[in-house]
Amino acid sequence: MNNQAEFKSSQQGVVLVVGLIFLVLVTLLGTTAMQTTVLEERMAGNMRDYNLALQAGESALLDAEVYIKNNTVNFNPLNESEFDINGSCVSGVSGLCPIIYSIQSINFDSTDSLQVDTTVTGVYKQPRYIIEMMNFKTTSDLGFQEVGDAYFRVTIRAWGANENTVVQLQSIYGLSTIIEGRNK
Repeated sequence: MNNQAEFKSSQQGVVLVVGLIFLVLVTLLGTTAMQTTVLEERMAGNMRDYNLALQAGESALLDAEVYIKNNTVNFNPLNESEFDINGSCVSGVSGLCPIIYSIQSINFDSTDSLQVDTTVTGVYKQPRYIIEMMNFKTTSDLGFQEVGDAYFRVTIRAWGANENTVVQLQSIYGLSTIIEGRNK
């Protein structure tokens, strides 16, 4: 009988050690699961913010296309007072295109760019854009009028809810136009 009592007393410490190791493993598993969940939550928030900025940029793109359509009624890309020989805007007449920029030199916080007319809610700052004339291609010349296609590059910068979430888009927009009363 003494042997059974000695055997029971030597087993009690092992159960405690195994139980503590099991608790440590469950704690590590729970901590890892929480870290993964927090990381996925941040990723989802960043993706939402990026999508908000992208949608604001798409809104600005539509706004720029409407701006081009509405401001090219009397548009004459062959008028030397508005454009230089390459079709680059010289003075920004009609607000259609400031000077041709490299993408790094555009200051979207200045009057070089236009702000969208419609308010985009939930963003850090309203989207802004510039419009540059790229080319004018004559499709037919009747002497008294010229028909052609004008191509514009629209560069947009849009922000998400966070000031560090910035999306920059570029698009080429083509517009058919008729130039009336052109003298040769």
